[in-house]
Formats: sequence, C-alpha cells, structure tokens
Amino acid sequence: MEGIVFRMLLDLVENRFGYAMVDKIITTSNLKRNGVYTPVGTYPYHELIALSREPEEKTGIVIDKLHLNFGKSAFNIFKQRYSDLVAGFNDVFQFPEHLNNTAHVEVLKLYPKAVLPYLTNKKINDKEVELVYNSSRKMAFFAERLIKVSLSYFQTKAKIKIQPLISNNPNVRFQIKKI
Repeated sequence: MEGIVFRMLLDLVENRFGYAMVDKIITTSNLKRNGVYTPVGTYPYHELIALSREPEEKTGIVIDKLHLNFGKSAFNIFKQRYSDLVAGFNDVFQFPEHLNNTAHVEVLKLYPKAVLPYLTNKKINDKEVELVYNSSRKMAFFAERLIKVSLSYFQTKAKIKIQPLISNNPNVRFQIKKI
C-alpha cells in the first residue's frame, strides 16, 4: 500500500480527533515503522488495517464508517493534488470507465510497486452502469465513498445498489442508476 494512503488516513484521524489520537493509535498499534510513512514509500497493507482499526477501539467509530469518511477525504485530496486526473470528465459514468486507463496508469508511474484495485465498468444504458470493484484488499467501503463523492462532484443524483459477489470477498458489484 502506498505511503500517500497511510498519510491520508493519519491526516483524517488527526483532523477528526486531534494529534493525541494519532499518537495513541501509532503507539498502541505496535507497528514496525512506528507510524513513519512517507508519501512515496510502499508499506504492508496489514499496517493500514491495523491503523484504521485502532480508532474503532478508541472512539467507537466502526471501521466501515471510518473507510467511508476516508474515501471522501481521499477524493478531495486527489481532486486538489491531481486535478488533471479528474479533469476532462463531465459525467460520473465516464470517470470509472477511464480510471483504470488514466489515473491508475499515472499512479503506477509514480509508484511502480502499487497494487491497485481494478474497476470493471459495464454500461447498461444511458442512466445505469454496473461497476465491479476487484481488489486483494477489503476496502469496498472506501470505494463506495469514492463513488458517492464522485456522484456529488459530477452533480449526479443516483441510487447505488451494493452487492458482495461472494460472502466475505473483497470483490463488490455497484449498480448505479441515475434518478
């Protein structure tokens, strides 16, 4: 997992709960790196999960809700720092279609060792699309929030139906229908 993602998570926790919470999370997680993550480094995914589980234990916020907030925060950061990756799309249905071919290609240029999720996009009609989120990591809640925030960004009202493809599997189908 890329260091920029670790930094975004720690920044989110600091903004929501303060630096003392970040310090407590890092201290109690007993991680090899003691909370030192550079944006350009690559770190084990299990450390991100350990860091995201600690706020659940310390604040009572469930990890899925934290991932939803994390997705929103991440989209805003991507939009600010990498606006050229979001620019050029004027519809929420266009964006995921090109995500694998544009944003992820650019991410791999910066972080060649990155293990990125893959979105399969199937356009049903002009008002409906089906996205399948494939990832070795169980962060579908993060993907869900990114989808919801992108709907808001593109000013699109839609209903989202979420369906895990296999019980306890990280692959999830999102059916998005404009209303």
